[in-house]
Amino acid sequence: MSINNNINRIDVNRYETDISYRLDVISQLAYNENGLKVSNLIIKKNLGKLSDKIISNVKRQIDIPLNESLKNYQKQIFNVFPINIPKNFDLLLKLEQLFLSGFSSEHLFDAIEFPIAVRTAHSELPKEYFNSKYPTDLLHIDIWAGEPSSILNALIYLGGDMDTHCVFKNQDPSILKDLFKIDSAESYKQIHHDYSYLENLPNTASPGDMYLFDSYQLHVTKRSNKLNRGRYSLDFRLCTTDPYSYYSKYKTYEEISKTRYLKYWYLSSSSANSFQKRAELELQTINDKYGKFCEYYFREQSIADMFKLEI
Repeated sequence: MSINNNINRIDVNRYETDISYRLDVISQLAYNENGLKVSNLIIKKNLGKLSDKIISNVKRQIDIPLNESLKNYQKQIFNVFPINIPKNFDLLLKLEQLFLSGFSSEHLFDAIEFPIAVRTAHSELPKEYFNSKYPTDLLHIDIWAGEPSSILNALIYLGGDMDTHCVFKNQDPSILKDLFKIDSAESYKQIHHDYSYLENLPNTASPGDMYLFDSYQLHVTKRSNKLNRGRYSLDFRLCTTDPYSYYSKYKTYEEISKTRYLKYWYLSSSSANSFQKRAELELQTINDKYGKFCEYYFREQSIADMFKLEI
């Protein structure tokens, strides 16, 4: 397939089984976004002025004065672990809509991780974090932690300590064939050593840079070890398939809550001017497509849980 033949819709079955098709999709994304192909699995694009609007949104969420730079406001934020970021879902909805306003490939995706994760990565490794099952300091792909294989990862650098960043491995198609065989893992520690011999790709990330990369792209967090410093970024995923197509596999809300599927929502409409409205439109769309069955009731319960978390 040539990128001159526009991909108007991703064939999910091929995307999840055909390596060459996945590479074609990445090429199409690079074309749509006017981005640079860092490798056959990674696209890089600078968001320009849009990143300024995104950074202003993030400052409001983290409670950083708008006249302060993220770089100069590290000591006040990264002196504790974990960092508790208040859940203002109206601001997080606006963050999603800001991203989509500059994303030309929206039509290729059915869903997005909501809310988009505002990530604060400490430059010095917190011991409590490394003891978790899936620390990003170990080489990994997100599928090992239970993410669906139909996702595309998005990472947007916002500022702070840019020496704390994501390192990508240089992979050829033969590595992809191996990775296709691994569905999940009990922890990253089980597998990460198997691919540590691969060379690192060059890293020249700057604030405002967005990396879109395939769910089978190996990556790891590299930290600068600077005290009370850290990196601000957005980390989230786009989904090439309808997230609600997975729901019927689960009998109870408690069962599906143990998976990653509840965090994927249909892409928001510009008419959603609040989280309340976004939730109403989501339930309406589900009802129109599936009726009031598990898809509807599981989402309804997750929305109720989210309202309990909101500030």
